[in-house]
Amino acid sequence: MMRCVLLMSCIFLCGFCLADSVVVFNEVMYHPADDADATLEWVELYNQMSVDVDIAGWSVKGFGYTFPTGTIIPARSYRVVAVSPTALQAATGYATAFGPTTGQLSNSGEALELTRPDGRVMDRLDYEDAGDWPVAADGSGATLAKIDRDMGSAHIDSWTFSAQTGGTPGTENFPGGLNRPVTLALNEIDSSLESVFNIELVNHSGSTLNLNGYVLTTSNPLNGDYVFSSETLPDGGYKVLNSSMLGWTAPMAEGDRLFLHTPGNTSVIDGAVVKNRLRGRFPEATGDWAYPDAATFGAANVFSFHDEIVINEIMYHAFPIQETPSTPGTYQTTTLLPIDAIWRYNQTGNDLGTDWHLTEHPVDNQNWFQGQALLGLESSGTPEPIRTPLTVSSSQIIYYFETEFDFTGNPADVVNLQLQHIIDDGAIFYLNGVEFYRFNMPEGNLYASPGVGNAVYSAAITFPVGSLVSGSNRLSVEVHQSSTVSSDVVFGAKLSIFEQLTPTISGEPYAESDEEWIELYNQSGHAVSLD
Repeated sequence: MMRCVLLMSCIFLCGFCLADSVVVFNEVMYHPADDADATLEWVELYNQMSVDVDIAGWSVKGFGYTFPTGTIIPARSYRVVAVSPTALQAATGYATAFGPTTGQLSNSGEALELTRPDGRVMDRLDYEDAGDWPVAADGSGATLAKIDRDMGSAHIDSWTFSAQTGGTPGTENFPGGLNRPVTLALNEIDSSLESVFNIELVNHSGSTLNLNGYVLTTSNPLNGDYVFSSETLPDGGYKVLNSSMLGWTAPMAEGDRLFLHTPGNTSVIDGAVVKNRLRGRFPEATGDWAYPDAATFGAANVFSFHDEIVINEIMYHAFPIQETPSTPGTYQTTTLLPIDAIWRYNQTGNDLGTDWHLTEHPVDNQNWFQGQALLGLESSGTPEPIRTPLTVSSSQIIYYFETEFDFTGNPADVVNLQLQHIIDDGAIFYLNGVEFYRFNMPEGNLYASPGVGNAVYSAAITFPVGSLVSGSNRLSVEVHQSSTVSSDVVFGAKLSIFEQLTPTISGEPYAESDEEWIELYNQSGHAVSLD
């Protein structure tokens, strides 16, 4: 029980334990030495389990291959998928690769996924040709190889470059462990901007080394391989070469790669990338690449490392701006003219012309009278009582009505006007001499159409503010009969305003914050210039 607990803890706390995926990526030839020959690309899988696994229908996404029915990967065994199984056999002698694939591997890195038919991702490898990924796996002829086949695939520290050129398809990467020969290393390389490019090698084998047969190559195909002749280099000694001595005529470019091979090109022992700055190793031979103070080809690299100023705090993803709801505005409806308002009316039957609504008509009790709405004559019931009776005759086609109301507010604050009416048969409405609504009155018609059987309350009809003014306003209405034989007439109108009291306050949508900053801290105890 304790052993199981420890194993599970290891799985969660480190990247070097047995992967949950059962079958994992173990070795990848993504960039053969010959850039133009993609047929030598291949991917190796390893079964970490102690039982056979049926991988029929599993796919290597990013490479374009699905394993056929009946494919078994035995316990603790390997399967290789190749762009061209024939080309791989010719180059390495490995004869049982699956393939061909429909895709190729990117020399600059990509994501490989091993997926089951149900879509579950069993393993994933996001390799790159930059950062801490091994340079020697990028075009030297060596493969990207897992240091230990039981390590997880996702971690960069699980990978290195193969011990031998061409890799080990179908077999263990490093039998007996990773024991590279400690001999020669790239130690200092010039900037790509230098017209004469220098390279420094250092012997860190522990004894005098004969350089005969060692090979220095570059990823630039215009520059050929340089093979060392027989000469000795003492332990800790430096060997400096320049582009002229190497016979390299093409200038070095940023991103070009340098590879150091053992005699006979049997294995790659080192690799480095050319940058646009001078670079050197610290510590010598085995350390990381850093930027020296000055070129010291033929001598130990010199660095002035500064650790006084450190990055102390980073705001890289600030708390987002939270969504806030909007505050709706407030409104009220105010009646300007009630349905039982007092109106002046003319029922003489005389045609007052097309501009009658432009002037006010005082009550003279001859042509213009005054009464409370509803005004009309109707034998059937009405939604409001008829408070002022009107006369109806065959000569009366048009009835005229007008009244005033006061508005003390600001028309700019009014959202709209609302009108309700009770009319038999049709009408034209004017506000301060401007027509704003017709009911059953087609343009150019004297008679209403259609006629109204029994007058009812209309629905609330909404209008723009139009000619409403602050102060006194006049509403004029002409009511038309639908025919000369009409025996009834009804009129009443209610006018209201829909007014905004407070404006709507917009809310804020959810948004990522653009706050980003870095804090530096001087830990030295004395002032430091950041120049």
